[in-house]
Amino acid sequence: GGVPRIVIVITDGESTEHDNTVDAAAKLRAAGVMVFAVGVGDRVDRAELGQIATKDDSQFVQTVDSFPGLENITSLLAHHACQVAGPEQLQNDPHKAEEQCGGKPADIVFVLDRSSSVYINDFQSMLKVVQDIVNVMDIGADKTQIGAVSFSSNVTLEFYLNDFHTKSNVVARLGKVVYTGGNTETGM
Repeated sequence: GGVPRIVIVITDGESTEHDNTVDAAAKLRAAGVMVFAVGVGDRVDRAELGQIATKDDSQFVQTVDSFPGLENITSLLAHHACQVAGPEQLQNDPHKAEEQCGGKPADIVFVLDRSSSVYINDFQSMLKVVQDIVNVMDIGADKTQIGAVSFSSNVTLEFYLNDFHTKSNVVARLGKVVYTGGNTETGM
């Protein structure tokens, strides 16, 4: 029961600890969490993304060539997250994601790669895309709640699902996620 639980992992590379990453993703899926994996750039291990995601298909796995290219899949990601959140059939029009997402509660956690393989400008592009996705969602205590975790050589809990109940607060807090560099340890 309860609201759908969704994790969106955004990374630009292959995990330093492949087995830990795959194990952590398997635990999430076993707990009923829907996992989306987004790979950016040419160092992404497409097979690993498929092992992270709920299903190795175009709904749950997306790849783009560059961080600015993430903007091209913002509405698509939001659309897929809404489809998972609500059982009714949505029109397959990602530009209608906002109106289709309205009123569908979900718990969504973004897992953000802040390792040194992601340049600071690309990190800022990623944060902007996440903010754009949040802006499509219906945010509130009994609506969609957003949480964020960032990773490199260690994991930082940026904020819990119940920390912010307005779009503007979530977007503002996402803008304060700090870039640190380090290894790409997705499985922590």
